[in-house]
Amino acid sequence: MKPSVFVNASAIGYYGSSRSATYTEEAEAGEGFLATVTREWENAAKRASDVTRVVLARLGVVLGRDGGAFPRMIAPYHFFLGGRVGDGTQWISWIHIDDVACVLERCIADERIDGPMNLTAPQPVRMDEFGRMIAKTMRRPHWLPVPESLLRLLLGEMSEIVLKGQKVLPEKLRALGYTFQHDSLEKAIRDLLAKRA
Repeated sequence: MKPSVFVNASAIGYYGSSRSATYTEEAEAGEGFLATVTREWENAAKRASDVTRVVLARLGVVLGRDGGAFPRMIAPYHFFLGGRVGDGTQWISWIHIDDVACVLERCIADERIDGPMNLTAPQPVRMDEFGRMIAKTMRRPHWLPVPESLLRLLLGEMSEIVLKGQKVLPEKLRALGYTFQHDSLEKAIRDLLAKRA
């Protein structure tokens, strides 16, 4: 018996990076390492469309308590060492892990959902604003910059995600009338920090 749907976990790295562009599901694939890998990953997943509905879930930076980016992002603030990452003007398109779970569940149940789907919150922010919101919520200073050269040394190719970024909007989710549990960054961070306490 064939499955009713195949949900492929992908990433917004598909779009490449930009300080000025805004990406929706209609945007073409970008250039660079991450965009190439993501495009090839999705092309492989599309082969399943011969037998079932295929959803290409393009995840933004997922914020969760127990792993991933968020614990690493708040760690310096615990020690009063938080600050701007790179020049701080790069976009970060984020989403709370609770919304990821709800959207993926909906992708499975809703037969109208097909093809690419951006899993990002409706309000992406600049990296400096992201750090300032962490500092405000944790009641810590936001003062010590992290230079690009250090991030490139520590993260290698993955530093591109943090240093370049992209502004990605969840247009398909909006069209479906999805209501985000955590639609603002402040709400998301407060929720995650409360659950860590």
